[in-house]
Amino acid sequence: FNCPLADVVYDVILGLLVERVERGCFSSDQVLLVLRQSIQRERAVTQQNQIRESRQALQPSPEGTVSFVGSWLAAVEADALLVCLVGKIAEELARASQSPALCGIDSGIATCSLNNIMKIAKWQDLFFSVILRLGGEAHLASLLGNGGALNTFVWCRQWKQGIASLEPIIVDELNDARTRRDQAEQDMHQLDRQYRTCPRCRGLFGVDQQNCGQFTCGRDAHGVGGAPAIGGRPVRETFGCGHSFDFNTSLRYDQSYRYQEDQEALRQLRNDFTIKQNAFEEFNNSAALWRNAAQFVAPYLSFHVQNEEVNGLFPSANIIYFMPEGDHPVTKLLINVLLQSPKLEHLHYLPDMIELYIFLHKTFRHLVTIEEAMGVRLKDIMDEDLLAERFGSIDSGFLLHLWARVVEGINAFLSTNDSVIVWDCEQVKVPFDNFEEEATLISILSETEHPTGGHDYLFLIINELISRYNSFITTMANFSNGDHNSTELNPRTLVRSTKQSHLVNGIFSSQSVIRNLIECYWVKERNNFNAEGLTNAIRQDIAIIGGLQLIKSPSSFLRERFPFRQIHMNVEVGNISSNECYCSSDRLYFARNEDLCLYEEVKENAENSGFAQDTTNPQKIRHAMFVTFHTFLHDEWTSLLGGLRNMLSRLQQCDFLHGEANFGQVIMNSGDSSTLQAAGFPQMDDAQVIFLNAITNHDLIELIGICGEQLSSESYRFSNLPSRLTEPLPIAVKTSLQAGIER
Repeated sequence: FNCPLADVVYDVILGLLVERVERGCFSSDQVLLVLRQSIQRERAVTQQNQIRESRQALQPSPEGTVSFVGSWLAAVEADALLVCLVGKIAEELARASQSPALCGIDSGIATCSLNNIMKIAKWQDLFFSVILRLGGEAHLASLLGNGGALNTFVWCRQWKQGIASLEPIIVDELNDARTRRDQAEQDMHQLDRQYRTCPRCRGLFGVDQQNCGQFTCGRDAHGVGGAPAIGGRPVRETFGCGHSFDFNTSLRYDQSYRYQEDQEALRQLRNDFTIKQNAFEEFNNSAALWRNAAQFVAPYLSFHVQNEEVNGLFPSANIIYFMPEGDHPVTKLLINVLLQSPKLEHLHYLPDMIELYIFLHKTFRHLVTIEEAMGVRLKDIMDEDLLAERFGSIDSGFLLHLWARVVEGINAFLSTNDSVIVWDCEQVKVPFDNFEEEATLISILSETEHPTGGHDYLFLIINELISRYNSFITTMANFSNGDHNSTELNPRTLVRSTKQSHLVNGIFSSQSVIRNLIECYWVKERNNFNAEGLTNAIRQDIAIIGGLQLIKSPSSFLRERFPFRQIHMNVEVGNISSNECYCSSDRLYFARNEDLCLYEEVKENAENSGFAQDTTNPQKIRHAMFVTFHTFLHDEWTSLLGGLRNMLSRLQQCDFLHGEANFGQVIMNSGDSSTLQAAGFPQMDDAQVIFLNAITNHDLIELIGICGEQLSSESYRFSNLPSRLTEPLPIAVKTSLQAGIER
């Protein structure tokens, strides 16, 4: 790793892996599996492969990813994974007293790996520092004790000797051994000074400092009245051997008759004291390991605005904690900006949420009842096959990607905010945690006048994200001396890939830049941040970003009350009024009886003429039909059905199906657009005429069904209008609105 940026690259890779392990909730056995796979890939690389891989290290693979196999980056990754594994095992032991890596199917590999790397003291400091930081000394002592997860490891023996609860026992045993040794030595020294041994029997006798020098073993040398005596008192029994001798001539200079100490007893006592003393020294050395681990300072791998990672795998620096105290306005404003920055972590999902909100409100308006919306799951609606049949493969693919991003964003938002959404000062509890699995269609439809009056959860999340964004923009504008754009963005223009959405995502990128700036202004020597330099850097960064725009109120410019399909409605057809809608034989609901009659007549004529739908590939022209005729209004769909009815009536008198021509060829032979319009068809452009000319016999039934679906859904928009009207707005008003939108 001998390159100028080796340390920086390693810190980056390690920081990313630690973040993935923490945020992805990976267990130690999963990290071990990834580490094993990484090592196996590197072991399988031969010298020839390594040369080839090094040449292709920065080139994308066929799968679209970059491979670093055989390069030094792969070795750095494996080394960083090993650090993550050690930290993760320590974290699990600190939290749950067990680690999946040490008790799973690969426990032997994990144990062997730990035994090898823990021979290095720094690895032990890192490992035990995590346990002490997250679990405390008492928990670590229980892990090292009998039955603990670390009790059987050889490299943990010295740590077991340093448990704080052992200190009083070891000290008491040492003091007791010292006392017994000192007492024995003192007693024997006293015997050496005050006693001697008989020359004959070696029995002990005391010697006074003043004596005549004459002694008899076991009694007084002179007796009392010629009788034996001890201590001046006559005795009948005698002690010792009774041998008489002259101390002055026999023993004063004869060291062989001095008292002989019991060296064996002293040796045992001294050995016992030495053992206790060694145990005390070992305890002190082991206790030093605990102190070193508690004082072990791991380099900061991440830098956060708040102390949100206090219980993380490794420690992180907290800018608010290190910020100098004071009432300086710049310092207060900087803290305010930094505190609001983490609230925007879900902002990049906002364009997707808005687009899904608009799509579903536009697609299902007047098509579902409120009861149906409560019963159908969004997961069932966003089905790949179902979307492909309705919108085609290209649009369905886009919708599926949109759905996946929204699901990811909403689940992340709910998880971060404990499934609580704030509207003004009111808190709304979301009744589900998994949006994809539990949410129904009603969950994202604006069913009531007020957002909090129903199930309008998607809009509430959109509104809160926009509120956070606007608050952040206002604070940033104040921080940059009021430099912001007074033009506000319409939330409907924030769909992905638009210019406005890029502005919003630019703010999201700016908060990432701010976090990177925080790390850049960490001063390792001072163990603190350079607040003044960080403030100036953020101001320059805001100036580079450009004008900051607020977003208009989504309540006024995005939200619309969803129009459900009403089973019972007032329908005015000429002079006839009815309280019920009309249902066709294939369960299509019509607001006007004449639309139903036209649809049923055309379908019946086609079936009586022998036309049948292709059962092997149903709905194959549906997407092309929608693309070609998406501009048609209610009267144009009616005219299209009328033209098909007139064309079928002409064909009923001839044996059409036994010929080789298709239905589209018959339309083609009927003439151009003006001729078709005279036959009852609406005015059509060249693409629409070409589409009808390409219709096959098997496509006709599907074409009629699509026309019926459009009439049944479109008719609700005009159900309360007189039959002579074909548009909900006057032509002049419609033209004026279109011109305004284009401007």
